[in-house]
Parts: sequence; structure tokens; C-alpha cells
Amino acid sequence: MDKNTITGFVLIFILVLVYGQLTKPTPEQMAEMRMQDSLEQIRQLEEENPQIANLEGTPSHTDNAPAYSENDSIRLQQLSGDFGPFAASASGEEKLEVLENEFVKVTFSNKGGKVKEVLLKEYFKIHTDENKVESKIELKLMEDEKNHFEYLFPMANIPTGMISSEDLYFKPSINGNTIRFKANMANGGYLEQVFTLLPGAYEMDYQLNMVGLDKVLARGAKEVKLNWITYADKLEKNTTYERNYSTVYFKAGEDDPSYCSCTSDGEEDADGGSLKWVSHSNQFFNTTLIAANSFPSGKMETKVLEVEDEDLKLLKSELNIPFQGGDSETFAMKMYMGPNEYERLAAIGSDFQEIIPYGRSIFGTVNRWIIKP
Repeated sequence: MDKNTITGFVLIFILVLVYGQLTKPTPEQMAEMRMQDSLEQIRQLEEENPQIANLEGTPSHTDNAPAYSENDSIRLQQLSGDFGPFAASASGEEKLEVLENEFVKVTFSNKGGKVKEVLLKEYFKIHTDENKVESKIELKLMEDEKNHFEYLFPMANIPTGMISSEDLYFKPSINGNTIRFKANMANGGYLEQVFTLLPGAYEMDYQLNMVGLDKVLARGAKEVKLNWITYADKLEKNTTYERNYSTVYFKAGEDDPSYCSCTSDGEEDADGGSLKWVSHSNQFFNTTLIAANSFPSGKMETKVLEVEDEDLKLLKSELNIPFQGGDSETFAMKMYMGPNEYERLAAIGSDFQEIIPYGRSIFGTVNRWIIKP
């Protein structure tokens, strides 16, 4: 290579460097480019899940106004940091849906995709006003705002290490007496809860579908935890008896049904064994989860509240939902929400009728085998 050729290459290299410096975007232009990239991510999320447009402080898209702002990008980044793949389902507005039959009217919330309250059509509770005048009012189960029914998902790269289903807004769809709640993920997967209210019954078929969670759950996760908390309401005039007979009942494996202490704070553990069903029961009504197969394990707890408290007791169950690491997994259950009627509970099976308190020792025997028949 001669001297002229080398000189030519050097000049070309210098010209390329000079051109690059002259055409380099300014810091302001670079910031604008990053903003456009972020806004494009928002647009894609909105197409996949329209409820992302409901982000707090985010105006809806119109042809006559800017659809997005820098605040939108910041908000999306915050949601992505807190909720990871569920960011698009982490913002929205609560909306209620209803299923009903001749016995119950069940109200659901899209926030958490859960039961918000259950109205028992054939029962009432007595309300006494300040003048000692009594009147009948509607009897509802699961309606206390302090209650919780949430799935806790162990997640990698999330500050809390956990995402609660109660923090997500599910998209509902109704077909007959079946309602589906779906929370989409950015990877195409989703979490879905399916409720089917049975005709002429106080029961619902209930199914949890987990699709694509194997790609986002913390490595080695073998279970999802169901955190169920109920503040037992005062339904009867005699709250002393009602308090004593309100507790958590459960059936572990092939054992006879058992329960937490009725008269004091109590805690029970399945000791690593499986649970067929767990019931949060008042004196005459209960709400129960019955696994199609079984819950691998769980812990149950009761806490007696003060007499002047508006509620009787705090009932708590922590149930483990198995996760085998598959791309698509389903856990099937049944939910009962109704009266402690012996024949009705016995028809469900698995010794469910044993939540009815007959009393202890000889009195329990007499009540069960002589008085009840």
C-alpha cells in the first residue's frame, strides 16, 4: 500500500469522525428519543390490555389531544418495578358483577377477582335500633371490608418478593352463571379465576388457572399461598353463644374433622399433611373451600375480639396451592356459602356436616343421635 492510499484512508476516517460529531443528537434530543421509546411501550401495553389507559393521572387517548405524557412513562415504570409482568393489570377501577340463583346473590369485584359479598335470600338478621325497636335486615356473608381473600405469588426481581392478587384488576367475562376473571401478563400468560354458581344450591364451582407463571415465579417455587381472613360478623341476638360457636373447622387427610379453639385464641397446623376442606363458620352459617383433590398443607387460626368490637372473631387460614412448574396449571375447588343445614352439608360429603356443633361429652352424643333424628 503506497503513501497516497494510506493518506486517503486517514482522511476518510477523519471525515467520518467529524460527520459523526456534527450529526450527534443533543442531550435534549436523546431524552426525547428515550421518551418516545417509553411511550411506544405504553401503546403496546394498551393494545394488549385496554385498562392500562386507566392509569391514575393518565388522560384517555383522543385524536385531538396528546395521548401520553412523561408522567405516564414514569407511572408505567413504577408499576413495572412493583408488579413486573402484571404491570398492565395493576391499575384500573373497581367494578362489580353479580351471579344469582333462588338461594343466593353473589357480588364479585374485579379488584382481586374475588367474591365481595353473598346475600342469603331466605335468611335475615335482627337489627335493634337505639330505641330497642327490632327489624329484619338482609343477611350477608363475606361482606366485611376488612376481609381478605388473596393469592400470594413469589416473584423474582420484585421489591416485596411477592405479588398479591388483591392488588390486580381482573377483566371479567360472563357466560350464563359462569364468570371468569383474567389478569394478563406481559409475556402472554395470565392468571384466571372461574366461578360457576350451581342452580338450587349454596355452592359454586371455583377454579384457579395459572398460565405462563412458570416463566415469572421465583426459581424453585413449589406453591402459591392463599391468604384467607374473615372477620366473623354478629348475626344473632345472643352473641355469647354465637361467639363460642364461631371458629375455623377443617378436615385433614382421612382424619375426622377438627377445629381451632372456640372460646380462646387458637392455632392449628396440618403438620405437613393435606387438607380436604377448610370452613370459616359462624354459629348457623359458614363459608367453606373444598378442594377437588386436597390442599397440600395449611395453617388455621382464630382470635377472640373484644366484646365491644363490631365483630365476633378473627378467622384466618393460610392454604398452600400446589405449583408443579408447568406452563399451564389448574387447581379446582368448590365454595360453599350458606346455612349449617345437616342434610345439605352431609350431601356434599367428606364429613362436612361435622362443622355443626352438637356439644361435648354425653350432651354431644345425645344431641347427635337422639335429639337431631
